[in-house]
Amino acid sequence: MKKIIISAVIIALVCFGSNIIAQQAVVTGGNFHQNSQGSITWGLGEAVIETFKQDNIIVTQGFQQSKLTVTSIYDVPESEFSIVAFPNPANDFVYLKIESSEFEGVQFVVYDINGRMLIRQHFSSELEKISFSDLRSGVYFIKVIHKEKELKNFKIIKK
Repeated sequence: MKKIIISAVIIALVCFGSNIIAQQAVVTGGNFHQNSQGSITWGLGEAVIETFKQDNIIVTQGFQQSKLTVTSIYDVPESEFSIVAFPNPANDFVYLKIESSEFEGVQFVVYDINGRMLIRQHFSSELEKISFSDLRSGVYFIKVIHKEKELKNFKIIKK
């Protein structure tokens, strides 16, 4: 009975230990670098890496699996609103100017390059001042919306 219990404990430890090791790779070299524009990681010494693709299915071998995030910005059909954003590139502030008789219900949303919403606010006048002073240098997107319909998209570069 004692041998069965010891065997069960050893098997359990091996199984749980292998799950922890499965998330690590033993390679001869590698590093990780990050800045405000993104990050890069690399490893040296992977024996086999290959990517297989068929239709819309992609399978990648190797320890380092790539992550691709696609953030699209597309043109919106013309509307009765005329909207401009300035200055671009910006330092501390971006101004949104809307030329329309009615700007009630119009709002703007600021996103970072990863698609995270940073600011969401309704227009209170024809000229809105958006503070970018707390944001890091990089690329941001401003989406102007009226009653759940997109009016305009802007790509803003913060110095």
